[in-house]
Amino acid sequence: MILTSMGFLPYSLETGTTSSASTELFFSPTKKDVTESLASLEDQMSSYLCSDSTAKVVEAILQASKYSPLSTSPHDTARIAVGCTEFLQILALSEMNADTLIGAAFHYASSVNTLLTNSRNLRFHNTDRVDAEALESEFLQHLAGTGIERFGTEPASIAVSAARLRRVEVIASSVQGQPSQNNSRRSLLLATTTDWRALAIRVSGCLYRLRLLERVHEAHPTVARRKEYVKGAREAMHLFSPLAKRLGMHRIKTELDEAAFRAVYPKQNKLVMEMLDEADLGEGLSQVLEEVQKGVKKILFEDDVFISEISSVTVTARKKEPFSLWKKMVKLSNGEPSMSDVPDAVAMRIIIKARPKEGEEPSVTRARETALCYYAQEKVLQKYPKVNPQKAKDYIMHPKDNGYQSLHATYSVRWHGKNWPFEVQVRSEDMHKIAEYGLAAHWAYKAGGEDEVVMEKEVGPMGAFLRGVREYDEKVGGGGKEVEKREGVEEGEQNKIREPYLDALRLDKNALLRESVFVFVNGGDEGDLCRLPKGSTVKDAVERISEGEGKRKFVCNGEQCDESHRVMNGDIVGWME
Repeated sequence: MILTSMGFLPYSLETGTTSSASTELFFSPTKKDVTESLASLEDQMSSYLCSDSTAKVVEAILQASKYSPLSTSPHDTARIAVGCTEFLQILALSEMNADTLIGAAFHYASSVNTLLTNSRNLRFHNTDRVDAEALESEFLQHLAGTGIERFGTEPASIAVSAARLRRVEVIASSVQGQPSQNNSRRSLLLATTTDWRALAIRVSGCLYRLRLLERVHEAHPTVARRKEYVKGAREAMHLFSPLAKRLGMHRIKTELDEAAFRAVYPKQNKLVMEMLDEADLGEGLSQVLEEVQKGVKKILFEDDVFISEISSVTVTARKKEPFSLWKKMVKLSNGEPSMSDVPDAVAMRIIIKARPKEGEEPSVTRARETALCYYAQEKVLQKYPKVNPQKAKDYIMHPKDNGYQSLHATYSVRWHGKNWPFEVQVRSEDMHKIAEYGLAAHWAYKAGGEDEVVMEKEVGPMGAFLRGVREYDEKVGGGGKEVEKREGVEEGEQNKIREPYLDALRLDKNALLRESVFVFVNGGDEGDLCRLPKGSTVKDAVERISEGEGKRKFVCNGEQCDESHRVMNGDIVGWME
């Protein structure tokens, strides 16, 4: 029922048509529905975008969906407008700028139109050669002629990049590989990404589809068959949730995990929810979280010695979501999982930055920061007793192999006649960068440098369309630059937060491009996704999944080629007997 990596609507792989039942259930909005959904999105965007940018996004939704309230038969365009608005609300959670939202609006509309009119069966079989160029053309045809060029080159470039990723997803979703291939699939998407904003759009698209799947399944289980629902949820859990984390889209990652947990492990999810409901445990965790955060802040902020030595300190707190709780319970329990097995169901993080002193060497400042971490931990201990002191971890003195450093200890607080454990992590700002973004990204960030991102050439129909948009943009005076300039101020704070994540992403991508190439190989019934060394040939790829003589005619992207033909990321290769 669902083509989980292709588009946004309930769709049948077997018939190549959308489900009429699901369409009627969720895609028959009235004019009032359209107006209200647009108003809700405008409200959300106005919290971080200027009024001009907000108006441009709304205009883009109407243009992309072809919706007009004056239309006598707005049914199809209205459902696209409402769906597009709901999709953009997900992206707005991460405060994406106007260019990204506009590109996403056109990507959504073109994707839905492709699904609504497409009669091609896109399954991946050895006997059904897939023409990669034709596949790109099919995805592009509903983007061309939409008027996206009116909004500048940036939104068009983002929409084209998202369409390229979507092509790769369609093929990848048809490969029935082993769970161990999830890492390869993530790496493939990263390696073929020409714009991180396109990857953010596809991650958000996964959440949009999962929300829709859940709504349809709950209201009408026969519309979204259980195995297709679970397949989409597994893809969210293992493919897109880790990508959301890499992009710093934490709210979206959490929702992906929780929605996928409900679908893939319904019994376990029910058990955790019952545990949280029992004796108001969930409410208790929230109250303890609030009380402890206030208590720790009070301890630190009222210590004159500590305050005089720091330039900044942040104290954040969180309680584990059901999926994280379940994973930790399973990991720690010897038999029946119990909430009491999870010492960090409530956790706090203290991040310290020392105030540099005049003439002080950076190494001395870092040493003082380390000392301040131990000092802060000791101050917490003065108010809250430790639980199992022998299980406290000193990753500052003994860092993990990946460079991770932090102090971990579990404490206890008395609340409503019961002892509640909570974990406190203490680290410096530099340690936090390593923990969040990775060791390599940390050092690149410190040096102020960045590897040059290797971008794919604009070839094929996608490249031709984008070049056409740029030519149009030049003729009308570069409309895209004006939007970009306005957005620079509005999204400045988000850029600061996102920058280390993007640095790490770029470094990983460049390492992949230098070392590896990912290709789909036709073979057997379903094909395979292979990770090969850079410079590998079609013959190298085919021999990874097939041995023996008689395979002398090789195919790459639907065309016969020589065995020495070098493969590129996302190529579809095979053989003819």
